[in-house]
Amino acid sequence: MTTMPRSDEHRSGSRLSAAAARIFGLDQRALAAFRIGIAATVLIDLALRAMDLQAHYTDAGVLPRQAWLALANRPWEFSIHLMTGSWVGQAILFALAAACAACLLLGYRTRSATIATWALLLSLHNRNPFVLLGADTMLRCLLFWAMFVPLGGRWSLDSRRRPAAPRRAIASPATAALMLQVCLVYWCTGVFKSHPVWTQDGTALVYLFQSEYATPLGASGLAWPGLLRLLSFAALHLELFGPLLLFVPWRRDWFRAAAVVAFVAMHLAMAATLHLGIFPLVSVVAWIPFLPAGCLDRMARWFAASRHADALGQEAFAPADGRPLAASRGRGWIAWGGDATVVILLVLVGLWNIRTLAPRQVPWLVPEPAGALLRLVKLDQRWRMFAAKPPTSNRWISIPARLQDGREVDLARADGEPAFRAPARSFTEREGMRWIKYREYIRRSARGREWYARYLCEEWRRATADDPTQAIARLDLMLYQQKSRPDLSERPAKRTRLFTYRPHAVATSAEDRSRSQPAVKAARSASTDRASPGRDRRPTVAVTIPGIDARRILGGR
Repeated sequence: MTTMPRSDEHRSGSRLSAAAARIFGLDQRALAAFRIGIAATVLIDLALRAMDLQAHYTDAGVLPRQAWLALANRPWEFSIHLMTGSWVGQAILFALAAACAACLLLGYRTRSATIATWALLLSLHNRNPFVLLGADTMLRCLLFWAMFVPLGGRWSLDSRRRPAAPRRAIASPATAALMLQVCLVYWCTGVFKSHPVWTQDGTALVYLFQSEYATPLGASGLAWPGLLRLLSFAALHLELFGPLLLFVPWRRDWFRAAAVVAFVAMHLAMAATLHLGIFPLVSVVAWIPFLPAGCLDRMARWFAASRHADALGQEAFAPADGRPLAASRGRGWIAWGGDATVVILLVLVGLWNIRTLAPRQVPWLVPEPAGALLRLVKLDQRWRMFAAKPPTSNRWISIPARLQDGREVDLARADGEPAFRAPARSFTEREGMRWIKYREYIRRSARGREWYARYLCEEWRRATADDPTQAIARLDLMLYQQKSRPDLSERPAKRTRLFTYRPHAVATSAEDRSRSQPAVKAARSASTDRASPGRDRRPTVAVTIPGIDARRILGGR
């Protein structure tokens, strides 16, 4: 039996290591741009969330801490945002998160700022999981892997404080994890899109542009159904095969540039035609680390010839020398321990995503302790954007309320349109994606509806300045669904009563308040009837839920 000489083994291992470094190596300038982009995205996300700070994150909103304990309390999840239920306390935590993101953007103590930004974002997501979107999961995962990548080597305050590091690309398990995480998003989404509207008919975008997610530009695209079919097939195949361009070792810069351009173009088109919140922005930022060195070198040469070069310094855009540098080389056991952690978590994330594709066939693929670890750091993920098929119904909610003076109002519609007709402007456009996500939760979960109804009544009470004649006597949550069709013909909307809430009259005297327990009368109707103007509602069955202090929950601050 012959053995390979030690020198040949060493050369073989060196070639393999060099090939891996070439495939997974990321330019430091691209990582710096990624740092700036992801920090700016966090700041934008915080600003958008702050518009609904009271409604989504305080005890006066849709999920007070008492409701969180009943509805959202899960093992292995933490949130420092639960320490306070006041608007001021949440505003302070928002400001702290913004400060950490600003430090990350500037590259000041970059690794510490990345860890703090991720931890505060994780806490915020756990505070109200019912308003989370796919963009939140993607942003959270990108920030997690970014903690292990040296983001402060270029264009940062850290690089100015420390002696200049070699201008080399970075190749490490963390850069591989960042690359594979982005690829998993598209591979899993593409595999999940197994419905004929994606694989055979090509009518996925026709349905999607009839939904509440469509912008006016997207809705206008319904005039070209043939083009939409072609784009449906193109999007599916790009998700399945486009990420493979990142791993081509030959003419790497050309293939990477093609992948970045294709996916950025797709997400910019999505941003123009669909209301998707910050998802297109997060997705574009996710592709920044893969900008090839050749493209950045061309930008550097253009910058060097511009009049801004002297102001920012020639070193800022200086080209890399092209040799990948292992991030852990010469850094001791701490760096090796970090690499080992990344490898273990990356394997678990890969297995978790495989299990999401076939949960019944391979439930054993991720043992419970490993699953608990992934849930703790919020790397548990499921990528199913518009899969297995896009929404085939246009849904909207009507919230008719009867006041004490006998008048009726619809709390969901300020436009005065009939409830059985789809609103002129979708809730997505008017209120944002997070409210749409929350109403999807309300539609699926009966447990959260009464908390939403209480929030609506309290908001109405504040808006009417506690006028007893304007108080709500009864409130209904009505769901309307209108089927979409490929031929664009309209069908009548169907109406479903989700919930009925009757606020209990509050006793005026302290003695009466001590004797009286507020009650919630809820009615759920499993039947669905066709909506028509003026048609009477079907009778409901009242259920009393005693022992709930509505004054403390709704009015207490």
